[in-house]
Amino acid sequence: MTDKEELKLALEALGKIYTHPPQRTEDAARLDFVLDKAAYVTSSIVNRKQVFQLQADDGVVLSGKDQFFSTAREAIDAAIKAAHGIKENT
Repeated sequence: MTDKEELKLALEALGKIYTHPPQRTEDAARLDFVLDKAAYVTSSIVNRKQVFQLQADDGVVLSGKDQFFSTAREAIDAAIKAAHGIKENT
């Protein structure tokens, strides 16, 4: 194997290591949003099920007042949509 071929293989392997799967990229965007808003995820029990909301530090529910979500990711996504003026389908 030539040096050029070895370098090509090494670069391909490195690219696979540092390629972010879609879930990681989406989670990074969610985390950036939460940090930017100084928000936090809350959980409650409603009808014997754990549900989630995203709240700002001042107590404002960013994911939609009286809206609860099955996962923290769903709550954050709803808050992102609300921040961009996109209505959540309920």
